[in-house]
Amino acid sequence: MDQIGRIDVPSVSLSTGGPGMSGTQVFPLTTWYPFGFSVERPVIVHRFGSLDAKQEQRYYAGIGLRKFQFKRPNLNWSESRQLKAFWESMQGPWEAFTYNVPNADGTTSAVLVTFEQAPISFQYLSNALQVGLNFVEVVDPTQAPTYAVNSTCLRFPSSALSAALLSEVQQIVPLVHIRVRESAVADIYLSDRRVTVGGRLYLPRLIGIGEPGSDVLISQDIKGASDNVRFTFGNADRVMTQLANDTDLKYAEIDLCLFHVNSGILLQLWKGVIQNYVSDGTANFPVTCSDGFFQIMNQYPERQVSRQCWKTYSDGVNCPWATKGASAAAVTASGGDPTSCDYYLESANGCQVHGMAPYFGAQQADPQGVVIKDDSTGFLVGLAPFD
Repeated sequence: MDQIGRIDVPSVSLSTGGPGMSGTQVFPLTTWYPFGFSVERPVIVHRFGSLDAKQEQRYYAGIGLRKFQFKRPNLNWSESRQLKAFWESMQGPWEAFTYNVPNADGTTSAVLVTFEQAPISFQYLSNALQVGLNFVEVVDPTQAPTYAVNSTCLRFPSSALSAALLSEVQQIVPLVHIRVRESAVADIYLSDRRVTVGGRLYLPRLIGIGEPGSDVLISQDIKGASDNVRFTFGNADRVMTQLANDTDLKYAEIDLCLFHVNSGILLQLWKGVIQNYVSDGTANFPVTCSDGFFQIMNQYPERQVSRQCWKTYSDGVNCPWATKGASAAAVTASGGDPTSCDYYLESANGCQVHGMAPYFGAQQADPQGVVIKDDSTGFLVGLAPFD
């Protein structure tokens, strides 16, 4: 089973043929003419600065999956009940089944498909129904392509890659590598397709680079500002959410490489750290990244200034009270509670009471005192400082 970090990636659930039957279930209805399939080919547009930014170069971002159309203008009541029962048994697009695709010569070809991620709808007529839906092909993972890396370029194309990029046909595969700070978690290799490059398997998870609706992948500024890159990963199966819960993705190292299939050259384009990510229950998991100079270029502290400590009491890592602090008897004698802390320095149950003042994780801002000389009694008496 594939893994992202320590999280298992669920595979496509195959439907069973029922008792005494082998293989997956077969779609019960037959597509009427006209029939066919479509293949989506995403296009990336690179706009040049010459000719008033009217010159463009377009790249195909891989080849999408085949989608088969099923249309029935006249579906009787018995067939409609059969289709509804089959849809419910597959739990919509959850399970894969066999669809006999019609060929031009009258034969059929069995293809493993799932329902497209869309609700099924019926249009009721006086004595029949109309229905239209799409099937998405399920690709066999063992048929993923494998490429060898002939050479590697660091950030800028070599002369061989520059010459290869002049060709009218380009095939470029984005490759993302993530290294979290926890050493027990294995390196994460992701791409927009399942592919093996240089002996390394990249799992299909990347669905977008850059801001949505923009053709800018990486924004850079000659003024010295940090690079900003946004990656969007698929999260319909909640694997990325489980990964974020399992380990800390913040400040993890991330790099982007582009593999030019035509020449076999790997371009190591950009490297930075993850600054933020969003897990909001949708099918997208956006990650905001910046270059390695982001932290040292900040003109403000990483945390907010507060008198309240941010550490978890007696967690053995940031607050080792059990081994470094005062004994439970001493805390009780001082009027504190050894089982809890109120996260202040000089409070009744704070760090000083627990003997943990050197580990205090906040900023103790003591107010400045003022000494006033009072001569109303005929003597200069120094009063105690007040706030």
